[in-house]
Amino acid sequence: DADLVLLVLDLSQPLTAEDEALLHKVQQAGPHLVVGNKCDLPRAAEPGGEVQVVSASTGLGLEELRAAILA
Repeated sequence: DADLVLLVLDLSQPLTAEDEALLHKVQQAGPHLVVGNKCDLPRAAEPGGEVQVVSASTGLGLEELRAAILA
């Protein structure tokens, strides 16, 4: 059992069927955060709902993600 599930998606690419299935699964699993990586690139995916946007490359959004994890 996990206290929190993080699902990291690449926002620079359209969502795949696997991404959609994982989104559905984590939404049913309990506490979760959807994390959209590569927010520094043109956006090709809209997962819907609340998404913590980050850029692992530039560090953008990482402090907000840490705060959301600890909340």
